[in-house]
Amino acid sequence: WKVLPQGMANYPTMCQLFVVEAVIPLREEIPKIICINYVDDILLAA
Repeated sequence: WKVLPQGMANYPTMCQLFVVEAVIPLREEIPKIICINYVDDILLAA
Protein backbone atom coordinates (compact mmCIF):
# COMPACT_ATOMS: atom_id res chain seq x y z
CA TRP A 1 0.00 0.00 0.00
CA LYS A 2 1.07 3.53 -0.65
CA VAL A 3 0.54 6.34 1.83
CA LEU A 4 -0.83 9.67 0.58
CA PRO A 5 -0.67 12.93 2.51
CA GLN A 6 -3.84 13.92 4.37
CA GLY A 7 -5.91 16.70 2.84
CA MET A 8 -4.99 16.12 -0.79
CA ALA A 9 -7.67 17.56 -3.09
CA ASN A 10 -7.51 14.54 -5.41
CA TYR A 11 -7.12 11.91 -2.67
CA PRO A 12 -10.19 9.82 -3.72
CA THR A 13 -8.94 9.61 -7.31
CA MET A 14 -5.38 8.72 -6.30
CA CYS A 15 -6.59 6.11 -3.80
CA GLN A 16 -8.88 4.57 -6.43
CA LEU A 17 -5.92 4.13 -8.79
CA PHE A 18 -3.90 2.33 -6.10
CA VAL A 19 -6.86 0.12 -5.13
CA VAL A 20 -7.45 -0.91 -8.75
CA GLU A 21 -3.75 -1.75 -9.10
CA ALA A 22 -3.80 -3.84 -5.91
CA VAL A 23 -6.99 -5.75 -6.85
CA ILE A 24 -6.00 -6.70 -10.43
CA PRO A 25 -4.33 -10.01 -9.37
CA LEU A 26 -7.45 -11.01 -7.41
CA ARG A 27 -9.73 -10.24 -10.35
CA GLU A 28 -7.55 -12.38 -12.62
CA GLU A 29 -7.51 -15.29 -10.14
CA ILE A 30 -11.18 -15.04 -9.10
CA PRO A 31 -13.21 -13.56 -12.00
CA LYS A 32 -16.48 -13.49 -10.03
CA ILE A 33 -15.03 -11.42 -7.19
CA ILE A 34 -16.97 -8.32 -6.20
CA CYS A 35 -14.87 -5.42 -4.99
CA ILE A 36 -16.57 -2.45 -3.35
CA ASN A 37 -14.37 0.38 -2.23
CA TYR A 38 -14.96 3.81 -0.80
CA VAL A 39 -11.89 6.02 -0.57
CA ASP A 40 -9.61 3.81 1.58
CA ASP A 41 -12.07 1.08 2.69
CA ILE A 42 -12.34 -2.14 0.66
CA LEU A 43 -14.91 -4.96 0.88
CA LEU A 44 -14.19 -8.14 -1.10
CA ALA A 45 -16.76 -10.88 -1.66
CA ALA A 46 -16.38 -14.02 -3.71
